[in-house]
Amino acid sequence: MDRAALLRHAFALLANRPHSRSELYRKLLTLSLRREVRLRKFGAANIEESFEGERLSSTKLVASIVDELIDRGVLNDSFYALWHTEQRVVGGAHRSRAQLLGEISGTKRVDFSLTEAAIVEFHNELEACANISLRRSGLSVTRLKTFLHNKAFTASVVDTVMRVYSEEGKEGLMRLVREQREKRGDELR
Repeated sequence: MDRAALLRHAFALLANRPHSRSELYRKLLTLSLRREVRLRKFGAANIEESFEGERLSSTKLVASIVDELIDRGVLNDSFYALWHTEQRVVGGAHRSRAQLLGEISGTKRVDFSLTEAAIVEFHNELEACANISLRRSGLSVTRLKTFLHNKAFTASVVDTVMRVYSEEGKEGLMRLVREQREKRGDELR
């Protein structure tokens, strides 16, 4: 696949939403390698001889495009980590800090320090734990506590949420969420 087509595809992907460096690299490389498969399938001349050389050039081509996008400031892992964390917090897909670190640093392969900075910026562990508890409030206290520990929330956060839930019920959890949102809002101003 030629450079211009890959670059157009990269811009189309980035116009939709931010991507991490490794995520964009993987998508562009997949697109480029599909072309090789089509050529092989439909019997292009001498494809067997040039296939390995083409794969190497596809890898180098995609890497150079990703590097160019980083140099232009269009692709930025730090911005991606912030965006991803904000999507989880604002979008209601609440996660523990450990789960967010795993998603962004592990799956999306963003540098750990960038991920940590994004989580500190947007994420509130207590708010996330209380929100998940509200969605799962039909569980017994023991089962809810186990569920939250399995979601990798820290023991101190789970204990705080469980204390509020045991003493005040769902109303207490809703109050806790409101307080944490107000606190986060004040910190962001």
